[in-house]
Parts: sequence; C-alpha cells; structure tokens
Amino acid sequence: MRIRTIKNNVCCLSEFKNDRYEISDVCLDECGFDHEVARYVQQLSEAGKCLSTVVDLQEKFFFSLSRFFKGRFEERCDCIGFLSKDQDVFVLNIEKIINGNKLYPEYHHRFLVTPLIPDKLFFTGEFSRSILTSDGVITLEQNQFIGVRDGLIEELDVQEVLEIISNGETETSPLFSSLRLKPVSKRPARPRTGTIIYNKNNNKIEAYNGKDWTEL
Repeated sequence: MRIRTIKNNVCCLSEFKNDRYEISDVCLDECGFDHEVARYVQQLSEAGKCLSTVVDLQEKFFFSLSRFFKGRFEERCDCIGFLSKDQDVFVLNIEKIINGNKLYPEYHHRFLVTPLIPDKLFFTGEFSRSILTSDGVITLEQNQFIGVRDGLIEELDVQEVLEIISNGETETSPLFSSLRLKPVSKRPARPRTGTIIYNKNNNKIEAYNGKDWTEL
C-alpha cells in the first residue's frame, strides 16, 4: 500500500457543508487566518498550486486539517485521506486520523488543508512495516519486497521479483581457486537447511540437513 506525501508548496481551502469537507470557491477573507497565513495561501492560490491539481482522485495522501479562529489555530489534526469529486465539487475524505483529535466541525467552518510528512512515531504499530520514500510511504504486506518499477520505488510481490530476475542480464558465475569459511565456535541457533560452517571445536566442516549437523 502506498500513501503519497506532497511537497509543502501546495495547499487548499475547505469548507464544511453538506456534512462533508468541500474544496470549492472559499472566500479567503472569511477564513479567520492571520495576515501571514492568508498572504501565503493567496500566493499559492494565484500560482495554481492547489492540492486538487496535484493529487489524483482516490489517491491516498497525508495532510493536516487546520481551523483558525480570530487569527489563531483553534483545531488541527493530521490525517490520511483522499479526494473524490461530486459533479464540480472536490470532496476531502478523512480515512484515518494519525495525530490530534477528531474534529467536530459545524456548518460553514473553513479549514486550511496542507501537506504532511509523517514523523517517526507514525512508523509503529500497524505501520511498523512501512518505509518512507521520496514521494510517499510504502507499507509492505507479507511476502512483499521493495523495488523500482517504471522509475518509481514500489512494493513488489514474489511473482514480480521473479520476473525482474528472469528478465535481467547477469554475468556468468565467477570461478574461485579457493574458498574459505570463517571458523566458528558456536553453531547457528536457527540454521536453515543447507547451512555450512567450519566448526573450530572439532576442526570439521559441517552441514545442516534440516534436522542434524553432519560432517563433510
């Protein structure tokens, strides 16, 4: 599963109406932002850097949802969600809150929606198998691997890895005039079938057959 991270030079305004967060024509003067925030939002808006132009519909991404009141932050939460569209209106959907409290907006409350980069606390619990890449977070399922597909870092299943290996160009195996095993005094606690060691306690090369160690 991939959750996209967005660069910080985009944002959008959202208004809560019709029991949802709508991204449409929101009057900046009525949002209650302080002067610096309002100017920053206006500059991004004039440059056409709205989240709705950057994120694909139904694409999961990280964002922060903030509400101002009399020039000060009143509410904020960090979320995972996606955009959908109802006729000409973009709708911001919250799928999961990862930081902060659930918001209980009232009709016509206005919010600033900004990108979010998850911190290290995010990568625990259900997201402990996740990796932060340059453009998103990838969460690996069982028997998945990290690789490059179509120029992007993606999660790959076993079949995709096998196809990459089979299609890859490899050199012939190198030839060795000698091979040296590092002597060990303790056998591996959890050996796999076929493991070979040089046991310096008895000066023997040993192999694990899946049940016992045998001398070679």
